[in-house]
Amino acid sequence: MRSVLVLTLALVAAGCIGPSEPVESASVTPTGVAAEAAGLVGAVLDRNASVDAPEWRVGDAWTIESTGVGDAGPATLVVVAADAGSYQVRPSSEDLATFDAMFDISYVGRVRASDLAGHQQDQPVKFFDFPLRDGSAWSTTWDGLDVSLRAGFQPAIPTPLGPQPGFVIQGTTADGATYVEYDYVPALKWWSHLHFTEGYGFQVTGASSNWTGQYAVATAKTLLALASGAGAPAGTFTVDAEQTAVAMLLAGGAEAFVRGLVVVDPDNTEHAGPDVEASPTPAGTFEVVLLPGKAGQWKVAAPAAHPPGGGFTLTFHQVAVQKLAL
Repeated sequence: MRSVLVLTLALVAAGCIGPSEPVESASVTPTGVAAEAAGLVGAVLDRNASVDAPEWRVGDAWTIESTGVGDAGPATLVVVAADAGSYQVRPSSEDLATFDAMFDISYVGRVRASDLAGHQQDQPVKFFDFPLRDGSAWSTTWDGLDVSLRAGFQPAIPTPLGPQPGFVIQGTTADGATYVEYDYVPALKWWSHLHFTEGYGFQVTGASSNWTGQYAVATAKTLLALASGAGAPAGTFTVDAEQTAVAMLLAGGAEAFVRGLVVVDPDNTEHAGPDVEASPTPAGTFEVVLLPGKAGQWKVAAPAAHPPGGGFTLTFHQVAVQKLAL
């Protein structure tokens, strides 16, 4: 699923990408994690530069601030394991780990060392095509879509280190619509922002090496999936012991609908789903509510309902989050 995250993450972008123009060269003056990138300190990049994939180390970390949806605070993405072929990237945020377990966020988990490709359902998502240069073009599958990508050199991309040279990358779908925009900044050894045109993403606000602290790893299991319609489907599901949360996802759209989700936990306590909303016009939604992971039988007391035309899926997951130290 997309990189992102209705409850916890979204992402802010820099400016638009246009055709590459002649530019002055720019010096890289990295600090922290960036200063460990061999050959980059004091280097000069211009539109003729060719940049190889960086080497990450355990403890390399990037602080990100989500934008676009919700009011999430910062999170840290940290390299927790590294070998010759791949890295493991994990978040400090339990919510972000939860979304990764449910939706398989492309930049969390296994990252291929040769080109920093992320993975979804064990399939690589090729964010970069190293050696990266002005005009580089390639394609990948991202969120189940065929996406064409093109990089353009920029001398001064905003970063937490100040303006840095790098490459701004734009991805388009088969119909030519812009799908995503992000960058690669050699001084950061990764991107400084990732922005989907649907309006969510993140920006990097800090980078460091030798990070220590707690990071989160989560597992998720689908318990119940319902399809709404003119009627009101109901159902029950059982949550296993030692779960952190129950995640309730409502997704879809209809010509007109009313949302009035209510679920009842094993203690017979009612929990409301996404806000009750009546829509007189065609509308869609994708919302997640996290509830305490009480073990036992739950039931759907009032699922989403709407007149014929369109439909929603209502899915429940149990999620267990583990905190580990680095």
